[in-house]
Amino acid sequence: MKIFSNFDTNYRKKVVASYVEEYGSENILVINRSKLFGWSYVHLPFLWYTIIAILIIYLTVLRMDVSFMRRFIVVIVFLAWAVSLLPVMKKYIDYKLDFTIVTPKWVFLFNQTGILNRNMTSLNVNNIRSIVVNKSWLIYSIFNNGDIRILSEWSDNELWEVQMKYVNNPEMKRAKIKQIFSRTNITNY
Repeated sequence: MKIFSNFDTNYRKKVVASYVEEYGSENILVINRSKLFGWSYVHLPFLWYTIIAILIIYLTVLRMDVSFMRRFIVVIVFLAWAVSLLPVMKKYIDYKLDFTIVTPKWVFLFNQTGILNRNMTSLNVNNIRSIVVNKSWLIYSIFNNGDIRILSEWSDNELWEVQMKYVNNPEMKRAKIKQIFSRTNITNY
């Protein structure tokens, strides 16, 4: 029995391969988080917290004479550094393992919310009413990033919207989504 069976780093490849086999590679769009998300929420915070921890440890080693107290402070700083990285690790999981697959019949949103929990949400193309691109930040415009929201009509067993945040080149992805949906002769969005 795999304890961390939901934390499969090859899961995306397996899922994409199954949909490519079913629909063909020209009818599939995989949307991942952009590198802006990785740098803003993963790489730079990790670097920042690490530099601060190393600086504190270095200053502690230079200033302290008592070796027990020095070791104690180094351990405390290391623990504080490890705890401060927990939200960064959550964002890393989001960055690496969250993705959306658009097919001619369905939109699937895969969300890894932790090591033990994965959610998959599906939205039927027949119920889609609108595809919205949102570039609300200046940084989004500078780096050509944005959010894509696919809105559907409300029903009891389906989601009202699928939202993909930090998508690189969202207008091009929106056009590709419309192109994939047009192959099913659905033009109600």
